[in-house]
Amino acid sequence: MKKIQFILSFLLVGLLIACNSDGKNNSASSAAEIVVADKVLQNGTIETMNPDQPTAEAVAMKDGKIVFVGSNNNVKDFVGDNTEVIDLGGKYVTPGFIDAHTHVIASSFTTSGVNVQAAQSIDEMLAIIKEYSDKNPDLKVVQAVSYRPAALGRNPSAADLDKLGLDKPVVALGNSSHDGVFNTVALKLAKIDNNVKDNVPGVVYWERDASGNITGAAIETQWMQTYVDIGAWIPEIMVPETMNYMQGYLASQGVTSVLVPGVITPNFGISSEATRQDFEDIMKILTTRIESGEAKMRINTMPFMKLLDADPDDYVPFAVRMREKYNNDMLRVNSLKMHADGHYNDRAMSMSEPYNKDEGDDLPYLAPLAMSADVIHATIMKATSENINVVLHADGTRVIQTATNSIIASKKAYPEATTRHRMDHISFINPETAAQIMEYNIPLNATPIFTNAVENGKDGEAVLKKYSKETVERTMGLYMEMAQNGANVSLGGDPPGSVVEEAYPVWLFQQAMTLEQPGRPELGAFPQNRKPYTIDDALKSMTVNAAWQLQMEDKIGSIEVGKYADFAVFNKSLRDIKPENLVEEAKCVGTMLYGEYTHNDGM
Repeated sequence: MKKIQFILSFLLVGLLIACNSDGKNNSASSAAEIVVADKVLQNGTIETMNPDQPTAEAVAMKDGKIVFVGSNNNVKDFVGDNTEVIDLGGKYVTPGFIDAHTHVIASSFTTSGVNVQAAQSIDEMLAIIKEYSDKNPDLKVVQAVSYRPAALGRNPSAADLDKLGLDKPVVALGNSSHDGVFNTVALKLAKIDNNVKDNVPGVVYWERDASGNITGAAIETQWMQTYVDIGAWIPEIMVPETMNYMQGYLASQGVTSVLVPGVITPNFGISSEATRQDFEDIMKILTTRIESGEAKMRINTMPFMKLLDADPDDYVPFAVRMREKYNNDMLRVNSLKMHADGHYNDRAMSMSEPYNKDEGDDLPYLAPLAMSADVIHATIMKATSENINVVLHADGTRVIQTATNSIIASKKAYPEATTRHRMDHISFINPETAAQIMEYNIPLNATPIFTNAVENGKDGEAVLKKYSKETVERTMGLYMEMAQNGANVSLGGDPPGSVVEEAYPVWLFQQAMTLEQPGRPELGAFPQNRKPYTIDDALKSMTVNAAWQLQMEDKIGSIEVGKYADFAVFNKSLRDIKPENLVEEAKCVGTMLYGEYTHNDGM
C-alpha cells in the first residue's frame, strides 16, 4: 500500500511540474517555487530569446526578477490579491534591449546647437547655421553639428564659416564628432595660427592647404582644446543634460542596459590625467542618480585611452581601482577603452591596404595607428593579467589585425583569464582576420550607419574616392556575414557619433536589415555585396549577444526565470513589420527595468 501511495505522490508532483512549466525548462520548476508575484504581464506575444522556450504568453515577476514564463492559464498560479496584472492585449515583448556602444553620460556637448546633416552642399549648411544664429542672437558661441563630408564633398573651412559674417566664435562638428571646424574669430580667440602643433601627425591634426596654411578644420580630437578655449564646453550644464535627455530617450525606445565605451569630455582629446579625473567625478554623479532613483538603465562604462601619453601602467591600475568601487548590476566598471584609429574621410583610418593616390602623394599612403602596435599589445596583455576587458575603436583592417593578434596572444598567455576583449565599429575587416576572430570567439560591435550609404555616399561614391573597389567589396561590412555565421556581434548606435534619435534599437535594426538609411531611400542600399541582417540577427545582437559581451548573460538578455525583469514592449510584433517600415510602424509603448516602468506610453 505504501508503495502505491509513493507512486501516486510521485506522479502528482510530476503533474504539477508539467502544468507549472508549460512543458518548458525555464518556468518555475515545482509547486514549492510558486510565489505570489508583484506583477504579471499576460495575453502577449513574448519573444524570450531563450532557445528552449522561444515564445510565451505571460510572465510573472517578484522583487525585480522573473519567476514564471509560460501560458496565460498557468500564470494564474502566481496571482494574489495584491498582484498587479497587466493585460498586454496582444502586444509584443522582448528582453530589455542592450545598446552595447553608446556615449550617453557626458557627450551632449557634441550634439548641442543646430543639426546640419541634411545639407547637401556647403551653401546649404551655411544657410541652416544662419537661420539658427538669427533665431538665437544671444548665443556666445554658435555651434553646428553632424555635417557629412560625403554630402558636402569635403570638410568645411574657416573661410566658409566666415561667410556668415558673425563677430562671435562659430564651430561646426562633423558626423561622428571626429572633426571640428572653426571660424576665424574662434581661431584667434584660441590663439591658433600656422605654428600650431599636431597631436598625432597624419591622424590627429590641423588640416592645411597646399601652402601649409591651416584651413580651420581640426581632424579627429585635435578640435577639443580649441573648443574649450572658446568657451563652448560648459560641464555643469552639459553633463546632466546628456544624462537626462540621451538616457531618457533610449529608455523610451526599449533600452534597459548600455555599455558606454569611454566617458567623452573634451579632456579625452587634451590630457590623459584630466580624462581620468573627469571619469571619477562623473562616476560620483552616476552613483547619486542611482541612489535617488533617477537612473533609467544599467550602465557599464570605462576609462578612455586616446592620447600618445596614454600609458597602460597608468590606465590598467586605474581601471582596477574603479572596478573595486563600481561593481554592481546598475553601475559597473570592468573594462577600458582604446581609441586606436580614425575616420577614412581624413585618411586617418589605419588600413593595411593603401588609400587611393591623392594630389601630392609620392607613394601609396598608409595611415599610422593612432596608438602604436606596442602600446595596444602591452595594454591588452596587462589588462588580461588583471581580468580587465579592453574595448578598441577599431575601424580599419590594419588596426583590427593588430588587435586580433594581441587578443589571441593574451588568450594563450593567460588561459584562465575571463576577459572578453572586443573590437568596435569594425567597418573594414580582411577575410583572413575574420577567420581568426571566428576561431577565437572574439566579440565585435558594429555601427550600421558607418557602412551604409548616408556615411559613404550613393553607391559608395565617397568611400570609393579613398579605397579601391576591390578593397571595399572584399572588406567593408564583412561583420554581417560573420554574424550570420555565428560570430558574437552586437549593435550600437554610437551617439553622439550618430544623433541619439537615429541611434536606437529599431532604427539600427532597419539599417542592418535594409542596408539603407531610414528616410533616405534615394541613397539606396550599400554595400550591395553583403547579405542584410534578418530580424533574428538583429534581435540577437541587442539581447543575448550584448549580454554576453557585458558578462551579464546570467542576469539579462533573455526572458527566463531567475533573470532580471527587464522588458521592452511594442505595439506590434517586429516580426510582422517589413524591414523598410520598422522605424515608421514599430512603437515602444513600455520599458521596464527590474519590473518597474522607465517608460510608459500606452501600457
